[in-house]
Amino acid sequence: MEVILLKLIGKKTLGIVSVILILSVLISLFSACGTVRSNKYKVASLKEKKAEITDAKFHKYDKKSGIFVAKSGLIELYFDKVTYSVAIKDTAADRLWCSLPSFAGENEDASVVSVKLSDRSGNIYYLNSQDNSVAFESAAFDTLEGGISVTYRMALDAETSKKKISELPKGTPAAELTVDFSLVDGSFYVSVKDEKMLVPEGINLESVSVLDYMTSAEKVKKDDFIFIPDGCGALIKNSLVKESAEYNVPVYRRNETSPASAVVASFGMKQGDAAYMALVESGDALCEINAYTASNPSFSGRAGASFNVTEMKYQQGKNGKYTVYSGMRSGEELRICYRFLSGNNASYASFSTACREMLIRNSVISVKSVPETEYYPIFVDIDCAVATNRSGRKTQALSTFEETEDIVSQLKAKGVNNAYINLKNTLTGANEQCDIKDADFNKILGKKDDYEALFSYVNIQKMKLLIDIGLVSSSAGSDGISSSDALRNITGKKAAVTVADAFSEFTRAKKNTYRILKTDKIENRVSKVLKNFQNTSLSGYCVNDYSTGLCIDYSTGMTASKASAAAVDANSSLATERMLAVRNGNFNSIKSASLIVDIPGETGYEQSNSYVAIPFIQMILHGTSDYTFGPINAAVDMKKALLKCVEYGAVPSFEWFCRETGNELLDKTYRYDNSINFVADFYQSASVLNSLRTLRITDHSCLKQGVYLVEYSDGSMVYVNYNSTDVEVNDILIGAEDYVVIS
Repeated sequence: MEVILLKLIGKKTLGIVSVILILSVLISLFSACGTVRSNKYKVASLKEKKAEITDAKFHKYDKKSGIFVAKSGLIELYFDKVTYSVAIKDTAADRLWCSLPSFAGENEDASVVSVKLSDRSGNIYYLNSQDNSVAFESAAFDTLEGGISVTYRMALDAETSKKKISELPKGTPAAELTVDFSLVDGSFYVSVKDEKMLVPEGINLESVSVLDYMTSAEKVKKDDFIFIPDGCGALIKNSLVKESAEYNVPVYRRNETSPASAVVASFGMKQGDAAYMALVESGDALCEINAYTASNPSFSGRAGASFNVTEMKYQQGKNGKYTVYSGMRSGEELRICYRFLSGNNASYASFSTACREMLIRNSVISVKSVPETEYYPIFVDIDCAVATNRSGRKTQALSTFEETEDIVSQLKAKGVNNAYINLKNTLTGANEQCDIKDADFNKILGKKDDYEALFSYVNIQKMKLLIDIGLVSSSAGSDGISSSDALRNITGKKAAVTVADAFSEFTRAKKNTYRILKTDKIENRVSKVLKNFQNTSLSGYCVNDYSTGLCIDYSTGMTASKASAAAVDANSSLATERMLAVRNGNFNSIKSASLIVDIPGETGYEQSNSYVAIPFIQMILHGTSDYTFGPINAAVDMKKALLKCVEYGAVPSFEWFCRETGNELLDKTYRYDNSINFVADFYQSASVLNSLRTLRITDHSCLKQGVYLVEYSDGSMVYVNYNSTDVEVNDILIGAEDYVVIS
């Protein structure tokens, strides 16, 4: 590019204006290709440098120096002009929630904002607003409508912290962040715009944390808890905590350092008769929810969100040295909305209600209701075929169209009158599906007439027939997504994801590897699906790969949030004339879906007396869409798995195939005739659950060990007993491993 410009500028006839025009054209051409390359460099070792703790007064909110800023609804915003921290007064509970503790304790390192920086020499720096800005007198504030804007200039020494970022030499470990604190419609907002997060050239802004230390109480009370979105949702009961612990929950993804993942970026805390619930409204795809606990009764624990602003990858070689990849800055605003609750509303049930309202307001989930049906549904994945080599070109039939019709007819004969029948692994390549643009029904499953006969039978029974599709991923084999259409990761290589597969022995691989589609090709694949299946009789689609295929795309320069937006657009198109189901249920990709398959029903971290699972996700979704857990027939205890569905309001799910595979464990688990009678027995009494599908879950509680009560918006109650003996509660006898519905 430089050579071309020099030659052009050398021509006497070329004026300044022409040069500018040519520069603009060239820049636009290079920008149009979209490719973004990460910075790659090697370091001998990684060295961490943390801020030195300064005077304790900078880590504590001082009510005496707090000044009133704004009021909205029942909450007031205050600013501490000494510590440059904020506090929210919930006037309904007469409770002050401080961004820094207002009391002495274990939070001597508390800060309003903290950042993680790195340079090209392997140095990793941890700076914070209190020790690296406020203590150096380099913080500043300004008013804004309904709030206050605070700028923290952070550096390792006072002299550096007082300089503008643009004045600092390359590689200086420093950062400048401007945080807006404001009240809008009775809610508290914390926002950091991308253009207000500044670092010197040669410095990576890896992550940002805001308001990690929000608290209101000095002592732990009996019913205090921290809520984090681990799986279905988890409560940390502070009064029962016996040892210090840290919990990290990545949102929409998994990582190697945590057993947990979240489908929604939410967290909260209850202290006494007051509570707050927070939802990350922007930057959720970059987010990780963190919580910290201790057995000390004077430490109430804390929770907050951190944001991976710049993608980083550290690879350690055999010689101990590291290859470092510094990737894309997200370019996104980081925004968290806090709602404050008190009295009877200081409960996790009210958390889910508040979160649901915020998600609807932000158009993340729909306001529509589950349509009423005459009969209660079940969900059945039919494994149609399995790949016998890694390319997916050789496949073996497990359930042909005729055999699937026979399974459905047996369900009908046993009294099952409503079901979602999802044809899984039915397209070219089976579980090693080819690129969806080239996919068609696997010919070994039968002729088109056989398929049409299957659909006709299912449709006559007023059931639904879905086709399971991989929209944004495919086999990594030769029939998969082409190299030119493949998404590139931070290393510049074609991105791939490995997924555990029950049928791995057929390809001699413990996991299947899938290639990811470029973000800007998703719209094209949706068009191909609509065109290829426009004349095919089916009730709808089940997209199975959003949870693994929505990634940062270095081939197009698109962020994970833009990938999520592309998925939402895809859902809208796919659901225009047919039903749409999606697997996993990440909230960034469920809009327009009327069925969510395999949402989490447990937590990733091990449960205990102090760490318990709650149906937080289910309380948000119930009545808006149907949802399922994993297949009951694959559970260790089928009866308890079924009771979990009843307790959490999930549609019972099963995964079956017809033919014997020769694998004793597979056949015992997944052959339909080993569990179809279990379905029939349950279905005889399941009609009482059908009227609950359109209702909201308004409360959930544990009455005693193994006994739970679920309350619905019309006043209906469901008692569930997991114990092996009968239990009587509230003058109601609940049989062993059974449930009772009180309408």
